[in-house]
Amino acid sequence: MIELDINKSSINITPPRIRSYEWIAIINALNTPFKHLLNDFYKDYGRIKYEMAFNGQKLYLEQVLNDRFNDRFDEVQRRIEIADFYTLPLYVFNQSENNEPVYLHNHSENNPLYLYNRIEVSGVFLVKVPIELKTYEILIRSILNRYKIQGKKYKIIYV
Repeated sequence: MIELDINKSSINITPPRIRSYEWIAIINALNTPFKHLLNDFYKDYGRIKYEMAFNGQKLYLEQVLNDRFNDRFDEVQRRIEIADFYTLPLYVFNQSENNEPVYLHNHSENNPLYLYNRIEVSGVFLVKVPIELKTYEILIRSILNRYKIQGKKYKIIYV
């Protein structure tokens, strides 16, 4: 990265015949807002460069999420995973076909069976997050929405 010294540049631009200590002090005073802006730029440069290195690929999404929450919870393990949404096809048969029965359960039996349309399953990925990060769901969603590819949907599962 190119570093810019505003004081030195402004003195070099000033014609030699009007360079005096008073004039240099005035120029340095006028350059103060630009120095603050340049310092802010240098501070944010590393963060912005880091953010620009990622795109919506699965590996990069995992890395961004694990990097973000590595300091707080997973110092050794990187437990946030992204998996493809895959369900085995469920076929409903007639009784005369003599296939293994598929049971649909009541809500009280706590054994859910979900039937999905093909449209609901396409373009969806699962984000497996440790249960300790449940309070950070809004932050996780904002990070995913920032980096994911448009049109892709996701579902967060706490494990």
